[in-house]
Amino acid sequence: MEVKLKESKKKKKEKLPLYVTALFIALSGVSLLVFTVYYIAFLPVPHEMQPLRVRILTTLRLENILEENLADYVVIVEYDDSQEVSVLSEPEAGADTAFTALTGEFYEEIERSNGWVKIRGRFGDRVEQGWLPEEAIEKIED
Repeated sequence: MEVKLKESKKKKKEKLPLYVTALFIALSGVSLLVFTVYYIAFLPVPHEMQPLRVRILTTLRLENILEENLADYVVIVEYDDSQEVSVLSEPEAGADTAFTALTGEFYEEIERSNGWVKIRGRFGDRVEQGWLPEEAIEKIED
């Protein structure tokens, strides 16, 4: 009798429903994915991960931009190994800095001229504009 009780207790402990295990594994995977995307998109990442960060931020914000019908937007890509880019007041290398743009942020493209792109950024009530080299931006395509 005692042996049968031990065996029945053992069986109950060993048998966990398969759907509970599958659910636990699925939730763990989703949690890891959400954490990874959050980390890459919103925390400082190594230089090698910057292109992935820009893609994730583009994907997260592109829907809002397209809803506003603002097709003339560009995203700032990493330039000179920095997450901040100096936007110049004139389209020449020695010009004064008009404002600082952040990697992964979106700005409106105003015009292009000889390898330079004029962008406009809105910062609350303030609007800033300036020039960047073409290699510092990526055009958002529909």
